[in-house]
This record gives sequence, structure tokens and C-alpha cells, in this order.
Amino acid sequence: MVRSDEVEMAGASGSGVAFHEFASSWYQVAWSHELAVGAVVPLRYFGRELVLYRGEDGTPVVLDAICPHLGAHLGHGGCVSGGDIVCPFHGWRWGGDGSNVEIPYARRPNKAARIGSYPVREVNGCVLMWFDHDDAEPTWEPPRFEEFYSADYFALSPHGTAHIWKNVGFAPQHVMENSADFAHFKFVHKNAEIAVIDYVRPDWPVFRYQMATTYRTPEEPSVPGELPGEMWGLGLLMFRVLGVHDTTQLVTVTPIDEAHSDLRISVVSRNTDGTEVPDGMALRIMRHQIKEIERDLPIWENMAYLNRPLLTPDEAKAFRILRAWTRQFYPGGERVELESIERDDPQPADSDLADARRE
Repeated sequence: MVRSDEVEMAGASGSGVAFHEFASSWYQVAWSHELAVGAVVPLRYFGRELVLYRGEDGTPVVLDAICPHLGAHLGHGGCVSGGDIVCPFHGWRWGGDGSNVEIPYARRPNKAARIGSYPVREVNGCVLMWFDHDDAEPTWEPPRFEEFYSADYFALSPHGTAHIWKNVGFAPQHVMENSADFAHFKFVHKNAEIAVIDYVRPDWPVFRYQMATTYRTPEEPSVPGELPGEMWGLGLLMFRVLGVHDTTQLVTVTPIDEAHSDLRISVVSRNTDGTEVPDGMALRIMRHQIKEIERDLPIWENMAYLNRPLLTPDEAKAFRILRAWTRQFYPGGERVELESIERDDPQPADSDLADARRE
């Protein structure tokens, strides 16, 4: 029996909300290739109305979207001028730092006026914004994954796979807990056998792990492989699919409100044939990753978040470490030192495996 106090906020669809507040992390708000110079995009994340734009110098900016003059939304009809955005209602001009820089029919700007601004970084082909529940500055920088820059991999734009599922009914915590869930690969993703955890290495602000698994392919019923991954905060999850055709994917989850998010996936595959455009196995496996995410979606959208789930001993150890690690990013969370899990006979590290395949 599952008691009511073990379930966090069951919604109308049955989905559970893992936590009632948003975690301090980097979150994706766009892909670089879709944000042209001068583009203005309205956003709604973290229960806030926001606006994203790219200034004429190429710098992406995220601001609170409501103009404090008379309440117009800067993302609907606003335009870029230099590095600033101009309100469509009365032409008030706002700088990338949120300051008022011009009122066209006044002698001077209102130096006391300011709208909220957010730190922004552009990395791995993605535009990321920093959200902090106390509006504090970033405490860490988002990682750079070399596959998104390497000539050995097809470029994310235009040859990789970039896909978004909008307004899905779950919070980031549900997605990130896949990093500890070794058993679901057989039942959700139809892998040949139950995966095994090689290691779990929690640190700040990254949670590293690797699983040994077996894939099913049209040619082979059981192909050994590895899934090394890194979770950075509650917004960024990178993992590599090794064993069939080396592929790296970045999964990002950006909360719209407590119960809904935008889910994005960016996938790049190793170019083993020296072609300009991916085909064959490289193309198939990148497209296949979208199908794999879509196997997860109905689970995530309809599951409840259990405070005290019923777990096997092996599951319990990994989940306990991961949940303690994620709590550090939520309001009231404090940094803690956590134990690691190390398998006695782990599979080769991903770099060793890649080197072996190239030989």
C-alpha cells in the first residue's frame, strides 16, 4: 500500500510533482541555430513571463518580459536595437542588464527603473539561462562537451538531431532520476538484459555515472555497450551511447511551472565514413534516440513521485545517493559529501572503448 504522505502532489493527469519549487541550475531556452541576430522570442518558464533576444553583436539575452511602464510584453512586438530591446507599446528601451536606457519622449531615462535579467551562456549549440530561487548569481558554469565541437562528429546544426517536446506533464526530477534507474532499460527501452551500474560518482555540481548494458539491433539480438553520463544540476543530462555507433546526446528539461516542462534533446553521432552528411547507421541511431525518449514520455507524464518508493537493495543505494545529490539544488538545500558506487569489474571507460574501436 502507498500512503498519501508518500506521494508528492498528484495532478489531474496522475503525474506527480517531485518538488514544489525550482532548482538552481542552468536550463536550455533555445538552440543557437534558431536564434538569429535581432530575433525576439517570448518565453514562459519558472512561472515567469520572459523574453529572449539576440543583440546585434550576437549576444543572447534573457529578461523579465513585462515592461514596468504599462505592462506590455516585450516578447510580443518588441524589437532589438543594438544590444537593447525596445518595448512595442511606447518605445521604452531596455538594456541587456535590465536597465532603462531610453524613454523616447522624456529628457532622460529612468535610472531607478529595472527589469529582471538572467545570466546566459551559449555552449554545445544551446542557449542556456541561469535560474536561482534566490536570484543569486551562478555558482558554477555549464560544461562543454567536446563531441559538439569535434570534427569527428557530425555538427548538431545542420546534421545532428534537435527535437523539443513542449509543455510535457512532468518536472525535471523525473527525467534526472533515470541516471540511477538501471532496471528500466530492459522494460522501457527493450534492451536485451538488465543493465548494471559500473559506477556512480556524485560531486558538485556534477553527478557522473556509467551503466553496462546490452542492446538489441536488427542484426544482433545482444550487443554489449556502455552508457556513461553526467548530470549537471537539474537542467542538463548528457550521456553517451557506446557499443553500436558512438553517439552523444544532451537532454535538457526546463520547467514551465511546477508540473510542466519543455524537454529537448540534442544528438550528435561519430562520423566514421568521412561523409559530409550523415547516413546509414549514424543517421539511424540519431533518429532512434527520439523514439527512445518517446518510450519514456508516457511513464514520466503519468507517474507519481514517491517520497518512500519500494526499491530493491541495489536500486535503493543508487536512488538514495542521487536524491540526496539533487536536494542540494533546491531551496534550503546544502552541499553534502556523498559516497560513490564502484563496481568490482567495471566496463572500460568510454574513452578507452572509443580508442579500442578506432584501432
